[in-house]
Amino acid sequence: MGRIHLVDSTSKSKAAVQKILLSDHDRVFIAVKQVFHEQPGDLALITVGTVDGQVYLFDLKHGGDIMFEGLLWRVLQSQQLLKIIHDCRHASAALHRQFGVSMRDVFDTQAAYCLLMVDQRLTPRHISTTDLYYKYGDHDEALVQCIQERVDAAGIFWCQRPLSKGMIRSAACDVQMLMSHVYENMNREITALALERDLAEYIKAYNHGTKQVSKLQKMATLKVQRSRRPVLALTDRQTELLRNTIHPVDLVIT
Repeated sequence: MGRIHLVDSTSKSKAAVQKILLSDHDRVFIAVKQVFHEQPGDLALITVGTVDGQVYLFDLKHGGDIMFEGLLWRVLQSQQLLKIIHDCRHASAALHRQFGVSMRDVFDTQAAYCLLMVDQRLTPRHISTTDLYYKYGDHDEALVQCIQERVDAAGIFWCQRPLSKGMIRSAACDVQMLMSHVYENMNREITALALERDLAEYIKAYNHGTKQVSKLQKMATLKVQRSRRPVLALTDRQTELLRNTIHPVDLVIT
């Protein structure tokens, strides 16, 4: 696994953004940590992973104006970088609410997973990043150990400062799971099945929030149900004959 960089000032953020944007890579990996208290999930950390294994933890709670003065928005809105993220609904909503920023060119692994399920005539469901990694990722012993030891907390936990080593490793682990060829393995299946156009619809829904996803999943579930054929299909004549030959039977118990 590559190096983890804590970005907790606007100067560090500018330097990190410059490295990311000037690299030869065409994609980055995104994960977020949110604070769920009285207000809906404000962003505390945005973690960005690169193809060469570097991980940058942008501290939005302690690093000043990292989003704009620190130029992080340029990564999120870049049309030259594909953003690979798992279930972007809450992150997209928080970015728009807090900063008026919308991510562009997104590959949502949760949306891709739901689409692959529907293609197999299975009802779409949520999958955790961990389960997604075990299903599609290239397993690495060090990363598996990190997954087992990581802190999985909600509430105001991610407001705590300074960030402990365990918190830093846990935040990095979220994005490192996506960096383990999850995208490549999922995209290979989608391309083989010629589902690229359908995936664009799914990702658009996920980027627009929970209501759009709920509507999409209801439609997908109906599609799955309608596509499931009965084990034995009867003609109208056979159905009528069967109906006329079934009568209640009087059972006499002696």
